[in-house]
Amino acid sequence: MYQQGQPYTGTAGGVQMQQFQPAMQPMPMQQQQMVGVDVNGDGKADYMQPGLQPMGAYGQPMMMQQQQQQQPQFQQMAYGQVPQATAVPAAPQPIMGTPAPAPGQQNHNIVVKPKGTAGRSGNASCMYCAGVVFFIVGLGMLLGGISLGAEADEMNPDEDFEETTCQISCIEHNSFERSHRVCRSRRSGCSGDDNKCCRNWDDVIECYDSYDIFISSSIDEAISPSNSDCTSSDIHELPTYEVSRGEVAASCSELGAVGQYGYGEPELGREGEVLTCWVPHEDAEPDDLEHYECPNSACYKVNDPAGDKAALEVLSAVLFGVCALMFVLMIVVCCCGRAESRRLA
Repeated sequence: MYQQGQPYTGTAGGVQMQQFQPAMQPMPMQQQQMVGVDVNGDGKADYMQPGLQPMGAYGQPMMMQQQQQQQPQFQQMAYGQVPQATAVPAAPQPIMGTPAPAPGQQNHNIVVKPKGTAGRSGNASCMYCAGVVFFIVGLGMLLGGISLGAEADEMNPDEDFEETTCQISCIEHNSFERSHRVCRSRRSGCSGDDNKCCRNWDDVIECYDSYDIFISSSIDEAISPSNSDCTSSDIHELPTYEVSRGEVAASCSELGAVGQYGYGEPELGREGEVLTCWVPHEDAEPDDLEHYECPNSACYKVNDPAGDKAALEVLSAVLFGVCALMFVLMIVVCCCGRAESRRLA
């Protein structure tokens, strides 16, 4: 009786035929197996990753695609001659344990990634990070602009202050000096700053006059430079004014006396002079004045308070502009990052 796996011999047309019928093998089983991944495209597996791999009849790995194994074939021979098998090409060797493909077939278990993929992926991540930074900065600018705009909206200079006249009741004069270095000569051909290109330094003294000015909303004809009132409860101090008198080499006494009183005239004038000022309205609450720049506790000002509101509005507009710029940059870098990610997919 003929059995599978045994050669079959017969006669056809007076010629003896012999054919080999291989034994049947069981169906392959699916098994989890590591699959080689080629990152740099050189045909070699750089690392392994899990993947389904069919197993053969005796536990030997096979390719994902069904492969037709070539069997020995015998030519028709005359009676008494020994048949010779046709040579079968050897299969290529597997890479790092990955089953090799059959001759003429491609190994689909190797995943080839373009060179430089990791670097481009890092660029996309950096773009997303930059977008997050731009968003955070823009959000901060937006909140700051909203806050300053709200403060400016609460300010109403025409209702919070009234314009009137004030008198300079008292001026306290002080003199002081500051020393610093001055570059007297520079090295020829040097284009840097003085710290880099200066050849000769001189130590000089700069002389200053400072004025603490006190004003009052009540006019007193008796107030004069020789009869000032620095003790009244109705006087209010203004910001200190500083005026430079010049530079000397040794001492400010070299400058001598300046002007009628031995020093320079203050910017606003002398005691007894009348000037325009703004004082809080009698109905104004302390909360109404908190956003103004008040030089004293009573908030007597010699500068128009409308300028304080205008300064806040300008600063708010600047913050909104920076916010818009940050959001535009965020959109640009995020779109670039998304496009880069799609190219890598």
